[in-house]
Amino acid sequence: MAKAKKSKGAKPKPRRPVEPAAKKTQGQQDNKQAPSIAKKRTTPKSRKRGKATSRVVDESLGVSAPGGGAIQTLERDQPESTVLERSLLIAIIYLAGIAEAEALITLTSPTLGIGLHIVLLITAITLSAFVAEGSSHKLYLALALVPVIRIVTLAMPISEVGEILGYFLISIPILIAIIVAIRTIEFHPSDIGLRLGYPPIQAMIALTGIGFGVAEYYVLTPEPMVDALTWQQLVPAILMFPLAMAVVEELAFRGVIQRSATDALGNWGWIYAAVLFTILHSGYESGPHLALVFAIAIFLGWVVKQTGSISGAILCHTFINVVLYLVMPLLV
Repeated sequence: MAKAKKSKGAKPKPRRPVEPAAKKTQGQQDNKQAPSIAKKRTTPKSRKRGKATSRVVDESLGVSAPGGGAIQTLERDQPESTVLERSLLIAIIYLAGIAEAEALITLTSPTLGIGLHIVLLITAITLSAFVAEGSSHKLYLALALVPVIRIVTLAMPISEVGEILGYFLISIPILIAIIVAIRTIEFHPSDIGLRLGYPPIQAMIALTGIGFGVAEYYVLTPEPMVDALTWQQLVPAILMFPLAMAVVEELAFRGVIQRSATDALGNWGWIYAAVLFTILHSGYESGPHLALVFAIAIFLGWVVKQTGSISGAILCHTFINVVLYLVMPLLV
């Protein structure tokens, strides 16, 4: 096969020298190794910065660290004095609202009073939802019991079923509301005084109810609820009215509300509970009766605070109602 002839004047192209593969510039080696070095050096720093940033964000939002448990409330991050002042202010405003509602019921319009109580009930529940934990949360839930008691009392047609049966029926939904509050707040029975206490002391507290009942009778002079002082009439009446109402009122005020108010407002929270109890008994439109009820509330609140038991207060309240509505009206 004939070889191709080269054209005249054509010069051969110079070949590029091939560098050995092993010989590479130092810059190329640095560029190739740079990403891995940067990755090794920057990853731990970025992780640390990320953890620090997330920690700052978590603390600002009130979220605990991964090992810290559930979400914390903003109340925990605030100074204790600020939380106390805010709780006290809300408690006073709520107290004024209860007083206004009772004044409307007594002096102006029961319908408007019930409407205001409904507003206060919704307000207390809403406040407890905004404060997910802590003593303020417990206080707002406990305060919701006050309008519940008044709404149920006014909604029951006592005149149609009779006073004794009517008050017994009233005590049932109120007791259910109290149990729901206790379970929601997660109170232990001993937290609200549900224990026997020292029997001699509790017995002496109970017997003071006789004197209080006599004094309250001469202030109010109510009509008798029974026709005669016989066991057949007294025993059912005592179980259905005085004892039932004493249990629910003492559980609510000297139990749940007093304990919640003491935790949230300090050592004087029991006086706040006594004032609430007094306002709820202002419908008789009697200054002397209001003063006597306040004295009884202060006494019962103090003995519960000192003894840690509401058993004596329940029996004292029962004796007051028995003497006031069943015994004295038939003796005098």
